Amino acid sequence: MSSDRRAVEYSAKLRFLASELDVALFMLSKGLDVRGLLGELRNTFVELEEERRGKSGKSGKSGVSEGGGDAWSRVYGRFSDACSTPRPQVIVELKGDLESLAARELGGGVL
Repeated sequence: MSSDRRAVEYSAKLRFLASELDVALFMLSKGLDVRGLLGELRNTFVELEEERRGKSGKSGKSGVSEGGGDAWSRVYGRFSDACSTPRPQVIVELKGDLESLAARELGGGVL
């Protein structure tokens, strides 16, 4: 797959994850526990990061869960914060981070 096509694919998947956070915000506003949903979204994010780094199917930790300093690692940290303390502000910030990362994958924006 070409580099440009992969960037578009990753950007679309990141934007999808960001849109799913709207569901989490709605559920939270209704007093529902969203930690399970956020955990699933975080797992999907990790799988996407592993695919991006070419580690899909290999054993071992993901680059994001190893605490690296890149933007993907920072978003992973924000996901962890949201999972442990699912507050609206944390989820909104995470959504913004995902959207920024999606733009960055396409060569625009800075996280």
